[in-house]
Amino acid sequence: MTKIEVRQIFFELLTEDKEFQQKLTEFILAAVAEKFVERVAQEVEPPKTEESEPAVEQGGYTKDFVEKVVEYSDFDKLSEDKKSVESQRDELQAKFDKLNDDKKSVESQRDDLQAKFDKLSDDKKSVERQRDELQAKFDKLSNDKKVVESQRDDLQAKFDKLSDDKKSVESQRDELQAKFDKLSNDKKVVESQRDELQAKFDKLSNDKKVVESQRDELQAKFDKLSDDKKSVESQRDELQAKFDKLSNDKKSVERQRDELQAKFDKLNDDKKVVESQRDEFSRKFENVCREKELVESQRDEFDRQLESLLKDKETLEIERDELKKQLAERFAEGWDVYQTFLNLDATTRENSGLYAINFESFICSGAQQRLLGEIWEAALDCKRNGKKDDAEIFWAVFSYCVYLVNAAQKDNIIEILNTQEGERYDTDKHSTSGTNSSTQGVVREIILAGYKNNINRKIVKKSNVRVG
Repeated sequence: MTKIEVRQIFFELLTEDKEFQQKLTEFILAAVAEKFVERVAQEVEPPKTEESEPAVEQGGYTKDFVEKVVEYSDFDKLSEDKKSVESQRDELQAKFDKLNDDKKSVESQRDDLQAKFDKLSDDKKSVERQRDELQAKFDKLSNDKKVVESQRDDLQAKFDKLSDDKKSVESQRDELQAKFDKLSNDKKVVESQRDELQAKFDKLSNDKKVVESQRDELQAKFDKLSDDKKSVESQRDELQAKFDKLSNDKKSVERQRDELQAKFDKLNDDKKVVESQRDEFSRKFENVCREKELVESQRDEFDRQLESLLKDKETLEIERDELKKQLAERFAEGWDVYQTFLNLDATTRENSGLYAINFESFICSGAQQRLLGEIWEAALDCKRNGKKDDAEIFWAVFSYCVYLVNAAQKDNIIEILNTQEGERYDTDKHSTSGTNSSTQGVVREIILAGYKNNINRKIVKKSNVRVG
């Protein structure tokens, strides 16, 4: 059984066992009586004469010695000593009870702070989970935004904005990491202070051992004095034996008093430690509150960004649908032109220069500016050879290919000439077919309209007309 367990059992008996309290009181009174008897023994010594031997009464005391003891008996003083001892015991008991109450109060405060700290930690984890979910949604929306932006090159600027937002979030994450590192450093400082306090406690323990050593030296001196007293006459042997017993009992009481004082000091130290822990938990509680406010602020910012992204997504989806609609309308027209083009015989189709083994190749080759001239010439040949239907098909293909060429550029670079019947014949704008057409006069019939390049402002193909 350790000293701490012995002390705990002693204090439980002291506070709960009435019989033990009574016996302890009697023990302390016996110690006081021992001190009184010692004083009397020092002042009164029975004479060592043969005449005194017959006067020895039962119990080993002479009549003179007993009378002296009665003469020096100060029962009022004994009562005062008893009251003093009882008062000291009550004061120590009151201090002990007060320290126990303070310890329980401080431990209750520590438990409350720990519960708040745990709750805030759980709240922090919940908020962090919400932040992670928002981050996941944020990333998903960013990916959706990239897909939508890939359909329109002019949305690149919004994509760059998303990238900047991502850098901002990463910067916030770095700030959080820095704060976490700072908290870790603060923890190390607190642990260093705790080690310093431990060192001071160890020093106090060493000082306690020194005091105990001094007490043992005094005890040794006291034992030496006791041995000297044993040399007193045989008539005082029995009294000396009782005196030794009372001395031993007194030492036991003093040791118990020292133990009570040590426990009192230890409780004071424990109280200081618990108060220090309470202050530390208070600081942690404040730090966690600040972190919670920061995380909630970041969550609100993520909510605002998410709402903005959702609005951007809806806008982009509307624009995308509009573009799809326009694209579907345009490609629907292209599909009709392609199906009509397939009605031509293979030789006629080859004369146009278009590579049209499927609809995609038809669109890709039709968007090449260099093929416009060949398609236009094919349409003119059909006009000259009287193939009116084929000529109309080639003209539809030519018009659609002009649209494709212009759509691939920032500005319209190809423009079909707006030749009107009745306008004066101009060799720079017009050309004639056959021998029946005059080279002077006005335009009577437009066989096939020509086209020009708006970049160099040159007419690529003159309008083929009949002049009259």
